[in-house]
Amino acid sequence: MIEIPEEKLLEDITDLLMNELPKVLLELEEQSEDGIRLPPFRYVGLEENLPVGTGLPYAFIDIEDGTYTDKDRVIKNVIYRINITLKIVDSFVIWQYFAGIKSIMGMNKYLVWRIELEKVNRNGLIILKFHTI
Repeated sequence: MIEIPEEKLLEDITDLLMNELPKVLLELEEQSEDGIRLPPFRYVGLEENLPVGTGLPYAFIDIEDGTYTDKDRVIKNVIYRINITLKIVDSFVIWQYFAGIKSIMGMNKYLVWRIELEKVNRNGLIILKFHTI
């Protein structure tokens, strides 16, 4: 069986958000003095695979091919663009989730994210998108 890199990347990011992020969120809860609970994601993956009736919070991951430089083509380096869309009810905790994701993904000065607040509904649903650049 041939492993498709995009599928492996999706699995790795899903694993990080489902299994590693809850530990970081718990640490952030303990460090915070406001008593706000940061629940783990109930679903992480492709939007079309979201089970019906899944409660918030959840995250969608979209992976697309990025751009290449001449050097990348020579050494056969593949650059992917990753989009993570968070759907969370409480706007107050969105930055704690971002800090947790930043921590588990090992973001450094070479990995740049663009953050985009897509919308906030009346019922409190927040859609925040992270894009790698």
